Amino acid sequence: MKQADQRIEWIDNAKGIGLLLVILGHLKAPFLSAWIYTFHMPLFFFLSGVVFSSGKYKPRKFILKRINSLVVPYFVLGAVIFLFYVIVFLIQHQPTSEYLIMLKEFLLQRHYWTIWFLAALFFTEIIYFAIDYLLSDRIVPVTIVSILFAVIGFVYYRLDGKGLPWNIDIAFVAQLFFHMGHMFKRSRKYQDLLFFNYRWVCVSVLLLLITINIVCAKLCIKYSGQSIDMSIGLYGNEVLTVFSALAAILATCIISNKIHWDALSWLGKNTMVIFSWHSRIGIVALDFFCGWLGWFCLDTHFVQLARAIVYFSVLLIVFTLLTIAIKKTKYHRLFGL
Repeated sequence: MKQADQRIEWIDNAKGIGLLLVILGHLKAPFLSAWIYTFHMPLFFFLSGVVFSSGKYKPRKFILKRINSLVVPYFVLGAVIFLFYVIVFLIQHQPTSEYLIMLKEFLLQRHYWTIWFLAALFFTEIIYFAIDYLLSDRIVPVTIVSILFAVIGFVYYRLDGKGLPWNIDIAFVAQLFFHMGHMFKRSRKYQDLLFFNYRWVCVSVLLLLITINIVCAKLCIKYSGQSIDMSIGLYGNEVLTVFSALAAILATCIISNKIHWDALSWLGKNTMVIFSWHSRIGIVALDFFCGWLGWFCLDTHFVQLARAIVYFSVLLIVFTLLTIAIKKTKYHRLFGL
């Protein structure tokens, strides 16, 4: 296999791992969720930076391409979620005002539903493209400006800033992880440090990175009382948060480079539907169904674990089959597939 193909494979594998972690995180899997939240969303922004090609497009073409790949799927996938909740609200006899509030939040998108990521990624890419384009893709100036944008984002939250339309506030921070991914792609030296063939070295570096991730996350919670949750603008101690996330991201890259599993790679290539619908449609529907049957009612670790396993399996099977069905239609690009 050519090296270029290997790089594509590990990126798809990493996206697949990220998708599985997102599902597990939303299921509040015992002992796992807190750790997953330390890096799972920064991972997606990092990987998006890895596949970013500077200088390939002019501004107008770049924006149009991102509208087609992110904004259009946002509205299509979001419309399905909206219709699902219309049905839920009808069953619950919710007042008309609730429908209007939901529509407003869907259109303004301020940390709303799982599709917050699509809006945040859109502006992350626009911001970073502008930085990279205006500074002629020079590494040092781009890095300095990227850090400054992230600092502005962090300070905004420190000042109790509220969510901005289309998650521009998240994009200010997310573009730093995006930049890290882009720098990783550009540097063969960084890739060689991670993608080595000696097993004992690989395992040692992997354990070191996971240790850094856990220690930094623990210290972050100890000193700030918060961990990272980009969907609601929580970053705790920003420096510890970035180091913790980056360590786990690099560990994921190492694992992804060593795995050759077609199913995982397929998930990484087809994340959009599963990512967008598993929580706000799938988990809600399963909660209703299991509540009606009286399943998983006890609040014990064993019951929570059983619930996570059952939900995870059902969600993965159902939405994978749904993704396959959508991909066979001529409208699959509207869903980001």
